[in-house]
Amino acid sequence: MLTRPGFRRWERESTLGFSGAICGLLGLLLVHGYRVGGAYGTRLRSAMAQNIVIMLAMSFLIPRIDWMNHLGGLAAGAALGAVVPAGPFRSRGTELLWQLLAWGAVVIALGSFWMMAKNGMADVQWVLSND
Repeated sequence: MLTRPGFRRWERESTLGFSGAICGLLGLLLVHGYRVGGAYGTRLRSAMAQNIVIMLAMSFLIPRIDWMNHLGGLAAGAALGAVVPAGPFRSRGTELLWQLLAWGAVVIALGSFWMMAKNGMADVQWVLSND
């Protein structure tokens, strides 16, 4: 995924990769471990905490890694983990709502891939040539 953060106007760099999405999954699974509890939740929290520490260390210690993207993905994943039901849906309406939200996310992802294919190749070549 190619991004060009608009709030970082002083930098003229794009970022390339899916590490922010991976960090989002780490945050979601960390919160899910807290919500589930028990032995499984404890093991899941421990594993995710270890991965988050490694990811944060790499984000801040290795040059040219977009640490803001990583922290944003981690925060978004944790927030999503806090609102997504951990067990079965309680009603058909709730299930339908989450299915619609999931399909909306798929449409947004496909739209971003289409925009990347349409407009982003110059940015990809620029990022790869400036290494």
